[in-house]
Amino acid sequence: MPRLLDVALPLPLFRTFSYAPGDHAPADVPNGTRVIVPFRNRREVGIVVGTREEEEGKRSYKDVLSYPDDEPAVRPALLDACQWMARHYVAPLGVALRSALPVLLTSAAAPAPPGKRQRVVVIDRLLDSLMARDEAFKRAPKQRLVYEFLEQSGGRAAVALVTEALGVTAGVVATLAKRGL
Repeated sequence: MPRLLDVALPLPLFRTFSYAPGDHAPADVPNGTRVIVPFRNRREVGIVVGTREEEEGKRSYKDVLSYPDDEPAVRPALLDACQWMARHYVAPLGVALRSALPVLLTSAAAPAPPGKRQRVVVIDRLLDSLMARDEAFKRAPKQRLVYEFLEQSGGRAAVALVTEALGVTAGVVATLAKRGL
């Protein structure tokens, strides 16, 4: 008999829901894995909390729509803690699990959070002599400050770090970039 996945959904119900793994399921679906499942007329993010064998002739089960993660989003220790919280505070398990996940992992519309991006400034042209620096930064002391900070930082740094550490605006960094420095 095929196995079924018991999935806890973030609903005010004190039960789990059974879904068939589907054709695109990984070989092993451990507890704590996030899944996207159909529920009524929408899609929900659920957490696998167990497996069981299908009973013959009982009924048909809907398939899991997708598996957004390669490994479980909820580790065994956290799953145990959420199960304890659900019992102790008389709360639905799906609600306890939902509160344990970061917000970016709870949307069925965008199950994979967007990657973080960070602007980085890199020294493009070296000014070796003090005379060259004095000439280049004659009327731009903040640009010189940023340039020398970058030099001391190994030639590259995040724009946010530079602006925060030196108290300058991103415009100063942008002007250095326009100048080809």
